[in-house]
Amino acid sequence: MYETPGNPLTGGITIKKVALNSLDKESAAPAFHPNGKAIYITSWTAQGDKKIYQLTSSDKGWSDPVELGSQVNVKGFNSIQPFVTKDGNYLIFSSNRPGGQGKYDLWYCPLRTDGSLGQAINLGNKINSSEDDEAPYYNAQTKKLLFSSNGRIGMGGFDFYGK
Repeated sequence: MYETPGNPLTGGITIKKVALNSLDKESAAPAFHPNGKAIYITSWTAQGDKKIYQLTSSDKGWSDPVELGSQVNVKGFNSIQPFVTKDGNYLIFSSNRPGGQGKYDLWYCPLRTDGSLGQAINLGNKINSSEDDEAPYYNAQTKKLLFSSNGRIGMGGFDFYGK
């Protein structure tokens, strides 16, 4: 993963690799908190165990990734594809944890001002199907959740929907 401090419109940007040395895993799907002080990533092992981690920024750079708690990561289940809303109030993610409508469902957790997470809430059957629902993105301007699903009639595979 890389970061580019600076303003690309005025020049003077640099590209710097963000080391994830403490994870012996693959990582992808970064979601940046709008305050610029936190990144949420999906990481997984060769066995397929997928979890969401947080890195925080300080004067010394980015912290080592810290696995999020049971509000997001439930033992024996996967949590993937984090997204932070533009106002920084919610973390939306996909998980096959118990209590959902199908395989992978979309869930959200309140992000408290102190950085802690509230309890995960399933987005319900108006969003989630009996199959996989993934790749959440909330557009604050249109007030629509965009997501991908293979549990609805569409063109095939993971079509995108907005609700």
